Amino acid sequence: MKKTRTNKTIESFIVIILMVIVLASMVVLMNSGRVAYSRIISNSSSIQNARTALSYINMKVKQNDMEDSIEYIEGFFDGKDALLIRHGGLEEGMSTYIFHDGKALREIYVIDGRNPDPDDGILIVEINDLEISLEPSDGILRATVYYDISGNIEKMERIIGIRTWQE
Repeated sequence: MKKTRTNKTIESFIVIILMVIVLASMVVLMNSGRVAYSRIISNSSSIQNARTALSYINMKVKQNDMEDSIEYIEGFFDGKDALLIRHGGLEEGMSTYIFHDGKALREIYVIDGRNPDPDDGILIVEINDLEISLEPSDGILRATVYYDISGNIEKMERIIGIRTWQE
């Protein structure tokens, strides 16, 4: 009788140890899955934000592509460059400044002649950096957005032709 009781105690102990091992394995697998999922979502969000920033700049330029309506200003906001878009039609007398504040793409919509305050900028989308260049000889605006993918800085670029560009 005692021998059977000792065997059952040992069997129960082994079953409990195996259950603890299985439980620990499940916790490790779930945690690694959570980390991988978080990284995938973060990377996807960074790429989507970069696309959104480029699409936003593209649409603003295309919507306001009129003679002398687009200007690139270097060092306008505390050393930060800005894209100035002067509006026409019903919005004549208004201007939009698009710039990167070190953390995100922002926009300021102001009446012509007023000095815009960068702190009034409306958040468009968070990106790591933005470079804009205007190639006057070709009437091309080149926008490059930098974004973070798992600690690596990647870039995405869009070339926008300005139809009404006058040299």
